[in-house]
Amino acid sequence: MKKKKNEKKKNEKKNEKKKKRVRKRKRTRRRRRTRRRRRRTRRRRKEREKEKEREEEERGEEEEEEEEEEREEEREEEKDEKEEEREEEEKSEKKNENKKKKNKKKKNEKKEKKKKKENKKKKKKNEKKKKKK
Repeated sequence: MKKKKNEKKKNEKKNEKKKKRVRKRKRTRRRRRTRRRRRRTRRRRKEREKEKEREEEERGEEEEEEEEEEREEEREEEKDEKEEEREEEEKSEKKNENKKKKNKKKKNEKKEKKKKKENKKKKKKNEKKKKKK
């Protein structure tokens, strides 16, 4: 009987130790799992943040490029406008010059006509005078 009791006690102790070991194993496994999970989430979070920063930098660079392109376009538009204005001015100047020339020509023609008329009149007068004499 005593042997049986002793054996029973021994067995119980063994079982307790086993249970303890099992609990310990479970606990360590759980801890490891949670640690891994935490590490993974931390890593992922950091990667996401880095990705966001990269995207922001790229966006910033793109925005700068777009702004530069807009500025360039504005400069080109201004140049075009100035060129058009200059061309219009030149056209208007040419037009004015041509008008002046035309007007001068007309005036000269009128003067010539008038002179011719006067000359004719004088001739006629002279002829009349000659005839009278």
